[in-house]
Amino acid sequence: MSFQELRSGAAELNNVGVRLMNHLADEGAGRALESSLEMLIGAIRGQKHDLGSSILDRVTDARELLVTHGQPNTDDPTIAVTEPKPLRSPSLKIDSMFVYNKPMYIENLDFMEGHHDAHCCVESTIVLFNLALLYHEKNSKRAITFYNMAFTVMKDLEWFITRTKQGALLHLAILNNMGEIYYRSGKHERAFEFFSHVSLIVMSFLAHHGDGDSWSAFLHNTLILQGESAPAA
Repeated sequence: MSFQELRSGAAELNNVGVRLMNHLADEGAGRALESSLEMLIGAIRGQKHDLGSSILDRVTDARELLVTHGQPNTDDPTIAVTEPKPLRSPSLKIDSMFVYNKPMYIENLDFMEGHHDAHCCVESTIVLFNLALLYHEKNSKRAITFYNMAFTVMKDLEWFITRTKQGALLHLAILNNMGEIYYRSGKHERAFEFFSHVSLIVMSFLAHHGDGDSWSAFLHNTLILQGESAPAA
């Protein structure tokens, strides 16, 4: 298969996974996302660039994690198992904390013509984020691993984060959801670091664009932690 065919196949499989997640079919979603990673690995291996090699390391690590540990389960004893919740809403409250809970589609494959590594970087980040969401409530250790992988790949995507709404939203969602897991596991100082970073990004966006009211939910967790740390009257 050609590079473009592999990328297109990976996008379609990711989007199938998203649709299955939206219908709570986690096992099928996991298989689709795993196959999407397989095709991205094939596409990236055909590119001889430093950035492509860096992405390949992260995506291959994710693939190995899936092969070693299998599909979504609830084997993390530190997090209480909860009933599956529909993912149709972009928000979810766990113990009053906000979680961005809407998996992302891969669309507009050619928004940067000729920048093949940039495309693969974006697509890999989206698939890794969706895998993290798949595990978010069921297995926090695996979820945080996938969030970290997505965050690592995204470090080379400043243009995507600052110039596109999807990139900014994906960046916020990764940071916010990592913070929620740390909060849930009792690491409140670590969680506050993530939520504070999220708040700064949101406030900057609102100041410059003024049309991100729907993103104000990302301020929720910082306000909760500030309230918890405030001295009693």
